Amino acid sequence: MSKKAITFNISQKDEGTRARTGVIHTPHGDIETPAFVIVGTKATIKGITPGQFADVGIQTMLANTY
Repeated sequence: MSKKAITFNISQKDEGTRARTGVIHTPHGDIETPAFVIVGTKATIKGITPGQFADVGIQTMLANTY
């Protein structure tokens, strides 16, 4: 099975500030940027359901495993 590459496409640019928006394409889905990314360390987000993430617009999260 081959893995799909992670790519980034720029949607809009502001030449005056060099700000940009875009989309990160991953094998698991797309992430619109800029994005609010939850960082779950020491199981701090274990009580949050996937539905609650969707309600506030979270598209991705980073988590550590021990």
